[in-house]
Amino acid sequence: TTTDGGLNWTADTLSNNIPPQDIASADGRTVVAVGSGGEVLVSKDSGATWMDQTPPTKIQFSSVKYLSSDLVAAIGNVDGLFVSNDSGKTWTRHQMPSGLNVQFAFGDSSNCWICDDSSRIFHSTDLGLTWTFQNEQNIPAPPLYGISFLGDSTGCAVGAGGFITATSDGGNTWSLETSGTTHNLYGVFVASPWNAWAVGDGGTILASSGGLSTWSSQASPTTATLRSISFSDSLNGYILGDNGTILKTTDGGATWTPTASPANSLNAMKFTGPDTGWIAGDGGNIFNTSDGGANWTSQKSGSGANIFSLDFLNSKQGIAIGDSSVVLTTDNGGAYTGIRDPGGTLPTAFALYQNYPNPFNPSTTVRFDLKQPSTVTLEIYNTLGQRVKYWNYGMMNAGRYNENINMGQYASGVYFYRIAALGRDGEEFTSVKKLMLVK
Repeated sequence: TTTDGGLNWTADTLSNNIPPQDIASADGRTVVAVGSGGEVLVSKDSGATWMDQTPPTKIQFSSVKYLSSDLVAAIGNVDGLFVSNDSGKTWTRHQMPSGLNVQFAFGDSSNCWICDDSSRIFHSTDLGLTWTFQNEQNIPAPPLYGISFLGDSTGCAVGAGGFITATSDGGNTWSLETSGTTHNLYGVFVASPWNAWAVGDGGTILASSGGLSTWSSQASPTTATLRSISFSDSLNGYILGDNGTILKTTDGGATWTPTASPANSLNAMKFTGPDTGWIAGDGGNIFNTSDGGANWTSQKSGSGANIFSLDFLNSKQGIAIGDSSVVLTTDNGGAYTGIRDPGGTLPTAFALYQNYPNPFNPSTTVRFDLKQPSTVTLEIYNTLGQRVKYWNYGMMNAGRYNENINMGQYASGVYFYRIAALGRDGEEFTSVKKLMLVK
């Protein structure tokens, strides 16, 4: 460091002996240094002392489940079950006994089961704070790829080579079942104590009847690998497979037919009714259908990360997770609504206006002007600096726009909304204003 324009220099040592790759300061006193391994070091006294502020490891979320209106659980790649009590805004990590391609299933809001590639099944009665190993009687067994529970008693796990094991007492005892196939099984869904389905390689579809000990093969219209299966009611169900394969039944699984697919790289699906559902995949793609998969509408996720899992509590409240710690939430079914260009004279300047009404409960309108075609984002933060809402509009034409914002699920208080626009000619515009929610 130097305080005399470079005539004299003082040697400083960064903490942890991290070799800096770049260093910057805006005011000569607060300094930030970064390392090649993602390290971030901050000094508040011109480099005399340094604080390690390296961000936590990016999580690759693989599975997510809504347990109640606020309670959400997710599996991450860092050997943890992550639990959120505020619909995905903040997370607490609970240690898991395995990190080997873990799959999970829930009974009630506190009972959880996981299975993994080493053929183990564990049970937790406290949302992952403590775990009990369950399936000693079935070892050795092949890797387990899927698990499903109905309530706290009836469950089924499936795996390599057509392996199926079932329980009727919450996993205290597990029985080995005959599947009649040697294909790997990846997805399973328990609909009742008497009926369940499993899917896997080569278009395999298996169904149980009269209990989970008797399984039979069903006619399949595809040879694609099938990954997951779920039913919205006793008659209507969907199967998701590789290469964008989507199968549908309207007769309780007696017959399955292919339905339209919006993309080839699809990883997760959720249906809240016979006709209403969402599907997500690579590149942040999320699609919605309201006609049972006959047509799909692309929804703007605001992220380019791969989405590996999504779940909906109802037709409005949903969550999607994936690469790079991405967590996406919606309280309107993911609909891309609220943007309007009323026409008329085009604005001559960028502008963000005060929301109206303000204070408000629970909805308010934010207006902004774009003087030229621009890529635009709109964000809302609480007083702790946590982002609670986010819109990524992409490229928008010049014009006057408004966004109707519903804050019904948030607590009363002061919030801040921020717009960022990058014009086609490179001009940047950002503005922040305060809004107040009063319930």
